[in-house]
Amino acid sequence: PCCLHLDFSGTDTTAVPQVQLYLSDGLQYISDKVVYASDFMPEIVLEVPRTGLYVNVYAGAEGLLEPDTGLVIPYGHECPRLYSYSAEIDTRCEKACAKVDLRKNHCVMSITIIKNDELDYGLHVKGNVCGYDAAGEPVPGAFSYVPAAETDGGYRTVLPRQVDSSLILEVDDGTEVLKNFALGEYIAAGGYDWTAEDLEDVEVVIDWAQTEVTIHIKGWDWVREYEIVI
Repeated sequence: PCCLHLDFSGTDTTAVPQVQLYLSDGLQYISDKVVYASDFMPEIVLEVPRTGLYVNVYAGAEGLLEPDTGLVIPYGHECPRLYSYSAEIDTRCEKACAKVDLRKNHCVMSITIIKNDELDYGLHVKGNVCGYDAAGEPVPGAFSYVPAAETDGGYRTVLPRQVDSSLILEVDDGTEVLKNFALGEYIAAGGYDWTAEDLEDVEVVIDWAQTEVTIHIKGWDWVREYEIVI
């Protein structure tokens, strides 16, 4: 077999005490196991077949990993706060090495609606990505989540990496949809990069009275404002 050395020396073990390690040859999973920091720091050495190998390392997957398909977000659930590493490694040799660099593969979207107190509403976030495949790429599929109000009155949902601008926010009053917001288009117009190694978080403020949508990408020093029609 090939000796595969996975270097975890750059991992913050206070935030990542354990990881889930999946190895696949592209057709089937060869190995999947939970590895604790005491075992993977500073590196872990595995004996693997001398073939091309997909290596996926997950932190925060919350039991959503499926051996045959990767990480699948159940319909009606949000994305876990996922940090992951994916690579295709040539193991047709005696020794192969890779540095595991866990990347932020989720976006926390905070939503605030400034409204008339008489307006009672609920939110529904819809998208077209439902997880990640064995190569770590976004998987097409229905995403649906109804966030509950937080103690501060706002809403939050965790999104997977997107592949287009199809993300939609529905606002309803319990009987009908009052308004559809093309959040994906607003976010894309603000310069958000869904292909970045680490996904930034996003703040969305909808002013129902002023008919404005404000998009703020955390870590950026500007916001984008858009007029809406209600």
